[in-house]
Amino acid sequence: DMVANAKKIGLFALGVAYQKFMAAIEEQQEVVASITDILMNAFAMESAMLRAEKIARSGKNAENAREMAAVFAREAMDTIDSAARTVLAACSEGDALRMNLAVVKRFTKYEAIDMIGTRRKIAARLIQAERYVV
Repeated sequence: DMVANAKKIGLFALGVAYQKFMAAIEEQQEVVASITDILMNAFAMESAMLRAEKIARSGKNAENAREMAAVFAREAMDTIDSAARTVLAACSEGDALRMNLAVVKRFTKYEAIDMIGTRRKIAARLIQAERYVV
């Protein structure tokens, strides 16, 4: 599940950063900012997925919500991957960096979808409704 993997990446990046900097982590603003980006994107991804599920359970047509959540989740995972690489490169090097990047790579895998086509379908629905609809 993408949300669980995003959270694991956040915890992993935080752990690696803490091992490197310990109490001085608060002085590493760029590292902390990247970890925050990971965690915020994981939270937003989870919120979008849960909202789409709630709409589907209500009996409403949830196709737009599901597709919006799917597109957002993949964009968020790409952001998470980039932020994690930033943190890991700041906290490790050599073999340790390669091992840490391999861990992140394992958790950032996801099923590809046609992002362009999906965005176009979402846009067409919004244009047809003449308003923002989830």
